[in-house]
Amino acid sequence: MLSLLVRRIAHRETRHVAFYVTQARRRLEHNRKAQLLTR
Repeated sequence: MLSLLVRRIAHRETRHVAFYVTQARRRLEHNRKAQLLTR
């Protein structure tokens, strides 16, 4: 039971990370100042 719960949580976290990485790339793509700040 616990292993199933942990697997589900890990799967959701993977999706969250993917979402936030995609958002960050989109926001940085056309913002030169933000690119310089985060590099």
